[in-house]
Formats: sequence, structure tokens, C-alpha cells
Amino acid sequence: MAIAHDAVTRFPTGTTSDTTTGDRTFTHTPTGTPKGVVVIVCGTGNASLVTGVLYGNIAMTLIQTADDTTEAGRVQIYTLTETVVPTGAQTVTLVGCIAAAKYATCCTVTTATTGSKVNASNAVNTTVSTTPLVNVTTTAATCGYSGFHHGLAAPTTAGTGNTLLFSMDYGALSSQTHRRTANAEASGTIAHQTAVIASDDWCGAAVNLEEYTIPPTILIAEVNMARERT
Repeated sequence: MAIAHDAVTRFPTGTTSDTTTGDRTFTHTPTGTPKGVVVIVCGTGNASLVTGVLYGNIAMTLIQTADDTTEAGRVQIYTLTETVVPTGAQTVTLVGCIAAAKYATCCTVTTATTGSKVNASNAVNTTVSTTPLVNVTTTAATCGYSGFHHGLAAPTTAGTGNTLLFSMDYGALSSQTHRRTANAEASGTIAHQTAVIASDDWCGAAVNLEEYTIPPTILIAEVNMARERT
């Protein structure tokens, strides 16, 4: 086993969206030993849906943002990599939420070695496409995640090679989060896509996590830091 998909959690649960302001929290429980975390926040409007994300009180990195400026939607992707990720159930905090309709998808990944990192990311904002597509170029085996926002009245399905995780129908708009179906895809151009029923305005963002080996001296230091945080 190389890098592999682990657990996935939606906040809020079900098919509703959250419109609360301020900090919002939920629990994510990995099934394995997590080496990387991805949180995708989708919602309406073009302002920052959240100002930050914490995973077990560790600040995640905003790796990509995509805006559908015509249909007023946003996708924000946060990652936690290249560090010792806390094991077991963790509190995920969406910091500084605005009142827009939004939801979050939290995913963890495992690896066969001692770490994983973000290899590449990409964001697309366009207004003419029948297949919203974000290409991510990788240099080693990866697994990836993406989010899309559309000016469509109903959720759509995942494109070829992608698995739909969650969707949200806001009425006149919708959004979806996906993962690549396979674990440890070979290096090259990875196509993140969602299948839409007609040409429409959309935006998409994607990220792939790639396995790599942390040098022993760095790993020891990171383990000690993780112990101090607990």
C-alpha cells in the first residue's frame, strides 16, 4: 500500500447546509493512521466562507480557492501535511464562518511510509464548459480531492475516474465534493471532474496528496512537537 484514501466526514450531516456565523465544530474519526488531511468548504457567494480550519487544534493551510463569479459560489481547500497528524477522533473547527449557505468535507489519507505532502494543486474559474475539469500534474503516486460549484438547480454526478462524496442543492445553485476513485494513481495529469447536465457557469479546485519519506531527524522532532501539543 502506498498513499490511500481513509475516512470522510460531512458537516453538517445529511444534505443541509450551515448558515451560522462564527466558529463551527464537528468530529472526524479516521479509520487508519492519518498522514494527511484535506478539508473542502463549498458555499454561496464570493467572500471567504471561513477564515481558517483547525484539525485537532492544528492550523491547516489554505492551498486553493476557486470562485464562480457569475453564479456566486466559492470552493476553498485546506490541507494538513508534512507534519505528524493527530490519531483518533479529532475536532475540526471551521474558523470565522460567514452567514452564507455552506458545508465542509473532511478527508484523511494513510501512507505506507512516514508522511505525505501536497504535490500539486490547481483552480479553474470559467463560464463555458459541459464538463467542469481541473487537471493536476503529479510526479509520484497520489490520491486526490476536489470541489465544484455550479449555477445548476440540482446536484450532478462525478466524472470519469472520480467518486462523488457529497453534494448540496441550494435551490438555483449546487456544489459537490469528490475524490479520485483509485488510490495511488500513477504520476501524470490527473483529471478531477464532475459531470454536468448542460453548459453552465462553474468553478472548481482540486488537490492531490503524494507520499514521501520524512528524514528520521525531522520525524523525531515532529513527534516531540506532537506530544507537546497533547
